Amino acid sequence: MVLSSNKIKVVKIKLAKVKYLIRHYVVFFVIIIFYSCHDDRIKPEFDLNSISESLLEIDNDSAISLANKSLDLNLGYEHDYYSHFLISYAYKEKNDFIRSLKHLLLASDKIPINEKFNSNRTSINKNIGRIIERYSEYDLSLKYYQQALKYVDERQKSGLLLNIGHVLKEKDELEEAAKTYLNALNLAIKYNQLTRKAMISNQLALVRIRIGKYESARNLLFSIISDDKIPKYKKYAGRAYHNIGHSFMEQRNYKESIKIYKKALKFKETESEKFVSLMDIGQSFNQLGIYDSALVYLELGAKYYQSHPQLPKNFSVYKYLQNSSINLGNIDQSQNYLNLYFKENDSFEKRKNRINEIN
Repeated sequence: MVLSSNKIKVVKIKLAKVKYLIRHYVVFFVIIIFYSCHDDRIKPEFDLNSISESLLEIDNDSAISLANKSLDLNLGYEHDYYSHFLISYAYKEKNDFIRSLKHLLLASDKIPINEKFNSNRTSINKNIGRIIERYSEYDLSLKYYQQALKYVDERQKSGLLLNIGHVLKEKDELEEAAKTYLNALNLAIKYNQLTRKAMISNQLALVRIRIGKYESARNLLFSIISDDKIPKYKKYAGRAYHNIGHSFMEQRNYKESIKIYKKALKFKETESEKFVSLMDIGQSFNQLGIYDSALVYLELGAKYYQSHPQLPKNFSVYKYLQNSSINLGNIDQSQNYLNLYFKENDSFEKRKNRINEIN
């Protein structure tokens, strides 16, 4: 049976209403269950923060509202820092990274100086670093990652060293980045952290590609592909194929890069990698002068980018689309893509300025 467009709209509206009702019933029952399971002597600010935490990812707006009510009680730093932390998490889930950063900084300012809070202090500094890194403020993000590193034991260091290595790579401090990744990799191997080992190996390979050690990078990447003991194997194998494709692209072997990138798309890549794979296939076709094929993949990449606002900002796709369009003689389309590029760039710069204002 084929539904008409009007019937499809009605079905979609009904589904949306059902989802809305389910979400709010879940919120209601979480609150009822919480209160039924706790002693009357529990302090109200603990109740509010705990309910807020239980609502994260179910109803982020309600989580924010309850944590704000906890702040209104003005019950001291030990409770206030956690309210800000919960609010920041909810805003991050809503892809509102500027508000998330604001509350993380408030949490950082209010968290008590006490060893029992070291784990949360690490998490706060790490998340501040991640958001600032999104806006290419690498020196500032590095400062927060290094702060976080002070409060972790050796078993946890590989993850933070992975973050630090990435920032050093973006700052073009490639030798330092390689050393940092290698240190992280050794720790991951020592503590049998298989997933992290795969993540670090991928990043170390990218640095080797940047340095020009292509074979060494590909050997490291193929070792990930062959190791099916890694949890989430398909995801990391997809990432490895993605980076192998990148190595061939750097060597201007565009036919091979297209072939490998297409293999990567068959695996479960992250959203960011899927976007870059689509974009790089398109750009490889551009370099080969096959502009119609380039346009197909670049348009897919642009649509994917527009529908995933949480992706790190990378609006080069519009410049590549402009190049494909102008070579195909589509002057108006080419101008439209150039306008999109400048619009995205302007918006990105404004968000960067807001980051600097908050700090």
